[in-house]
This record gives sequence, structure tokens and C-alpha cells, in this order.
Amino acid sequence: DDLSPEDQSSYGQLSVDCHRLAVRLATLARPGDRVLLALPPGLDFVRAFWACMLAGCVAVPVPAPDPVRLLRSAPRLRGILQDTDATLVWTAADLLDGARQAFEPSLFTAARWISTAELDAAEPGTPGQLPFVAEDAVAYLQYTSGSTLAPRGVRISHAQALANVQALNAAGRVDDRSRTLNWLPHFHDYGLVCGLLAPFQAGATSWLMSPLTFLRRPLRWLEAVDALGITHTGAPISRYGGCLRALAGAPLASDLSS
Repeated sequence: DDLSPEDQSSYGQLSVDCHRLAVRLATLARPGDRVLLALPPGLDFVRAFWACMLAGCVAVPVPAPDPVRLLRSAPRLRGILQDTDATLVWTAADLLDGARQAFEPSLFTAARWISTAELDAAEPGTPGQLPFVAEDAVAYLQYTSGSTLAPRGVRISHAQALANVQALNAAGRVDDRSRTLNWLPHFHDYGLVCGLLAPFQAGATSWLMSPLTFLRRPLRWLEAVDALGITHTGAPISRYGGCLRALAGAPLASDLSS
């Protein structure tokens, strides 16, 4: 339960990893193809997202398949698969095995499913030059939660994404000396933009915390702000209320002055 990272990377190593994955991805998908990123939170998702950008593919962040909550996760995944006409579903090896046992076969015929381990082990193909990606090309699709209606996607271009994060970083004074922390899901707009894209554009040092860590013990978030000297973090207002309820009137032990 300490704050030692399970996985970490420098920007230089991230570039090497993502270029390697992008070259392999380019043997399976063409520029403009939709790739569903059904990965758990963490650096595997980060690497997959940037690999899609480098390969000119359209990333579609979605929740990782959850065989335990089949009735909720399968219809959402099926709807997004049909809506995007995706070429690939990229997930983790253990989740892929579980999904094959729990989900109906039609989910696996609509698109090819691959795991990060499978892509890592694949033949590297011809390194070659990765495609030029125009600024008005679609970078990723952001889907609604689907809690009230079928999930609906919004097309975000590279230029729009960049303008968004530049404005956010300017307003929040985020730069390469900043230390950011995000626990919100990467398949939601806030978690993706503020947790992954904005720190990357600024060259900031960034930590990613699993949403489950927060849900199990909300004060873990504030403890991490204190321990890591975080300068930028945030959440919906209801989650601050969750922290207050967890305190139950006791004084806050964490120092949030950073």
C-alpha cells in the first residue's frame, strides 16, 4: 500500500517503446483505422495510446473488458465496436483470456483482438517511416458513458486536442516543473486530457493512480498529494465530498500546500 510506482518511464524510454509498438501496429492496421484501447489504467494504456498516434490510427479509449460485470460491459463494448467499425481491440493478455470465456463469440468476429504481450512478441516488420499525420485528422474518439443512452462518440482532431491542452496548461500554469496526479478513468474526457495529454504537452512529471485505489480509500489521493509534492490534480466536486465523508469530522492529516 506504499506509493512506489509499479511501472515508470522517462520520456525518452516512452518514445522508444511507443515507436516500437507503432511499427508493429502498422502491420495490423492502416492510418485512419479505429483501434479500441480496452486496457486497464497505467502505462500500458499510455504506450498504446501514443503508438496509435504515431501509426496514424484513431484511438478509442474504452473500459477494459470486465467478465464479472458482463451484463453492463458487453452491450457497451458491442455498441462502440459497431459504431466505430473498429479494426482492432487492444487489451491485456489476462483480460483477453477472461473475455473469451465470458463474452459472446460475435464480439470477437467484429474485430481482431490483440494483447499487449502479443504485440510485443510479434515480428517487428519493416521499420520504415511512420505515416505523416495531418493536424485535421481524427486523433481519437471520446465516448459518453452510456449510462442514460447508448454511448455516443465525439471526433477529436490532433489540432483540437493540442489547442485544448495548451489552453488548459496556460490557465493552470502547468510546465515542465509541475508534478501532476490523476486517478480518473482514462476513457473519460477529464482523465484522458488532464491525466495524460496535458502533462505530456507540458513535459511535466506525472503520476497515474488507479480509480479503484481512490474508490476504496478516497483519502489515499490526498495522501499522495502530500507524499509526492503534487502541484496539479483535480476531480469532480462530488469526489471532494467523498473525501470529507471519509474524514468523518476528523482533521486532515495530509499537507496539501503544494
